[in-house]
Amino acid sequence: MWPWNDLPLTRFETYLFHEDRPAYPCWFLTRLRFQGRFDRVVLEEAWERVLARHPLLTAVVRRRWTGGLYWKWGLALPPRIRWSAAPAPGGWAPWTPSSLEAEPGVQLIVVEADGVTELCLYTHHALYDGAGLFAVLDDLLVHYARGRGEAGEPAALRPDLFPDRNRFGLSFRDKLRLVPSMALGLAASLQLGWRSPRPLGTGPAVGDDERAFEPMPAVVSRRLEPEAFAQLRGASKRLGAGLHDLLIRDAHAAAGTWLKEEAGAGDLEWVYLLVPVNLRRPADLELPAANLVGLIILGRQLKSTLRRGRLLQRTKEDLAWVKRHHLGYTFLVRLALSGLLPGGIRRFTRRRGCRATLLLTNLGQHFAASRLCGPDGRLRVPGAVLEDVSVAAPVRPGTAAGLLVGVYGGRIWIDLAYDPRVLSAAQADRLADAFVAQLRQTAAAGAAAPA
Repeated sequence: MWPWNDLPLTRFETYLFHEDRPAYPCWFLTRLRFQGRFDRVVLEEAWERVLARHPLLTAVVRRRWTGGLYWKWGLALPPRIRWSAAPAPGGWAPWTPSSLEAEPGVQLIVVEADGVTELCLYTHHALYDGAGLFAVLDDLLVHYARGRGEAGEPAALRPDLFPDRNRFGLSFRDKLRLVPSMALGLAASLQLGWRSPRPLGTGPAVGDDERAFEPMPAVVSRRLEPEAFAQLRGASKRLGAGLHDLLIRDAHAAAGTWLKEEAGAGDLEWVYLLVPVNLRRPADLELPAANLVGLIILGRQLKSTLRRGRLLQRTKEDLAWVKRHHLGYTFLVRLALSGLLPGGIRRFTRRRGCRATLLLTNLGQHFAASRLCGPDGRLRVPGAVLEDVSVAAPVRPGTAAGLLVGVYGGRIWIDLAYDPRVLSAAQADRLADAFVAQLRQTAAAGAAAPA
């Protein structure tokens, strides 16, 4: 199928492979809820075409005698669609995580009930990031629309670029120029590592090989009206900050407020926010779905998270510093250094304790560039209209919750995935409400802005 027989995992893919364990599956869980029905035959054919366009959807992982990991094709049957006519308990189609060494890391489950169709795409994070996720979903829906007779071509993809997916267009000279910045980033990373961030909670000790909690995922969702998004954009202009800056500030403030009120945390305790950094370039638009991200941690003492004005200024300064010094690559450099020793990346993933208080992922405006979206921002295929999008990030040891934020149809959607072994449903509700309260406070600044 592909011009190569096997491919080594990148450092980041290796990291995510080892992050996966029975007690903490490292899977993205996504649910698209449509009003209407799909033609089963046409959707099956569209799925087969998507599998043939994105290499990792049909790959499994194998180990070399040296311990190195590589992707291998042709050793497992392609993943098929699983159909269900029963409403999903808890709102999510039930599933069982699998090992990438046993079968491809993707499951597509379609639930049909009462005139509503849910496409549930569950994917191991080693296959791709959030941008890759929505590229696969759009690819599936475009192929389905074509199968139902709509005109238009799917996105052009170049699988020949895939073996170089994590070189980021950097020449040897470019890498040399980055050495001082990476040294600066590693020093900052070590400084953060010397401190202990305050976790959202502490649950019972869970062994890596224990079963995951069920049902999975545990998610609290909030949806804000289009007016709130318009007001946030107004606040962005008025405050001279990007929307991403505002989301980070408000997530940090929400975590600090929640820890103070819910857990009685002290003013001098540290609140760490883990934020993915998109490392895509324009040249990567034709790349099949992959992981092209780095990770940064923004740390604040709790008392600093309660001063919104100053917190926003510090957030802007930090993100400008990250961009100026290309610090999105620092985490990948840490992985490369860990990988110099046999088993180093696996040991890196097995560090104990809290690494970050909260994860925040900004997924942007979903399907904004899709030709299937109408003027109202809603996606349509023959016979069905996309009403809602939900994405649950994997929860990790020590980091009991992850916020995913995006915009669809002009509405802000918020999904808080949490570990019910650490947080109760009521606590997760209050954390989501704390974030919404911060967003509404920011939106009020936009509403007050002059026209």
